[in-house]
Amino acid sequence: MSSGALERAPPGRGAQLRDEDGALALLACAICGAADVRLTEMALDCQACGASYPCEDNIIDCLSVTGHGQERPRLYDNPYYQRFIENIEAHHAAHYAPGSLSAEIERRLKEDLYRLVVPSTETGIDLGCGAGDALQRLSGAGGAIGIDQEMSLLKMARRRNPEATLIRADLAALPFRSASVRRVFAIAVLEHVFFLEAALKEIQRCLAPDGAFYVMVPTEGSLAVTAARYVTSIRNARINGMTPAQSRTAQRIDHCNTVFLIENSLEKFFRIEATSCWPFRFGGRQFNLAKSYRLRPL
Repeated sequence: MSSGALERAPPGRGAQLRDEDGALALLACAICGAADVRLTEMALDCQACGASYPCEDNIIDCLSVTGHGQERPRLYDNPYYQRFIENIEAHHAAHYAPGSLSAEIERRLKEDLYRLVVPSTETGIDLGCGAGDALQRLSGAGGAIGIDQEMSLLKMARRRNPEATLIRADLAALPFRSASVRRVFAIAVLEHVFFLEAALKEIQRCLAPDGAFYVMVPTEGSLAVTAARYVTSIRNARINGMTPAQSRTAQRIDHCNTVFLIENSLEKFFRIEATSCWPFRFGGRQFNLAKSYRLRPL
């Protein structure tokens, strides 16, 4: 097999992990970085170092092989946060329930980000894709690739997006070739990433020189989000079986990065080309609920 090519499985094997749109041709070994990989219905195998990433429900599981790469911070041992994570599927169900105000706000936040997106047919990479709600919108001629750490959410994404390529991976160990991807999205993700600069360095490595990185984050730490948290904590407290104050503690741990820290970190690795705040076009980060960015490699 020629260097840099992704070898397809023989006929009849791996048929449900679709390669016809070329999305999988971006893949590389998450451990050694080699592009010499082979996909079957059972695993993604690196022909260079021998690493084998199992496939479960047509989801490539890199994380089970690479691990997180960093010691788990003690912050996440908090019992309120643990209960929050145990109920994550219930939170998603409540958030996306018919008539949900929070789902409508999320839709508008995403639309504000999409205003910044330059039209392109390139494969859309959705980092932290969750249950896959944005994958269809982000799909280009090369399809869409969804990345997340939670297998339960990826299985939900698989049911909603049977054509997408789904991968369980750490943002600091992405299974892509260097300088290969041209459309990368992180929609309401970076506020969750404890080792933020390690993830941004890895995204920078994967992004092509002419690529674009699109980011939307809630303005965590702002006056607007602090006020809104008092409302959202009431619903979340009912789901978690805890008080609103305990729920706010769990949410602060879940959103470990403020918008101010995120923007400072982004500027270390990318050039900010355009921004937008929602719901207002004035007041900056303090008086808006979210901020979106179109970024280019430095």
